[in-house]
Amino acid sequence: MKFNIVAFAGTVGSEPDFRTTITGKEVVSLSVAVNDPYRDFQGNLVDRTYWFRVIAWSALARFAGNNLHKGSQAIFSGKLTSRSYIDASGSRRSIVEIIATDIQQISKKAGSEDNKSTSEDIVPKFISAYDAAKNGYTFSDC
Repeated sequence: MKFNIVAFAGTVGSEPDFRTTITGKEVVSLSVAVNDPYRDFQGNLVDRTYWFRVIAWSALARFAGNNLHKGSQAIFSGKLTSRSYIDASGSRRSIVEIIATDIQQISKKAGSEDNKSTSEDIVPKFISAYDAAKNGYTFSDC
């Protein structure tokens, strides 16, 4: 039995990059920061930050493009993928990405105009691959 599952909560680091491929599929790329605090040898609290690239397709892409912004906090789950490419200087580069299967928004954009809580702020927004399938998307769309 093989598993390729990853799940984490993080903060969106920049505005989502929403685009449509030449075949008409919607895709969004997100840069997500995950803080990992630890204590060093002197007992000082150190906050280490990891950055992940998250890719979402179809209905998940629309959800992320419409609801997530720089500073938004969300829970992401999906699968790890890797690919390589040749950069502008001719060097071969490798990148690891998370292909999202579920996204759950857990906060509004940081620094929103008002700090008043509404029911929309409290109730998380969530979309899964199952919900996307119910809306007519298949995994081949992803």
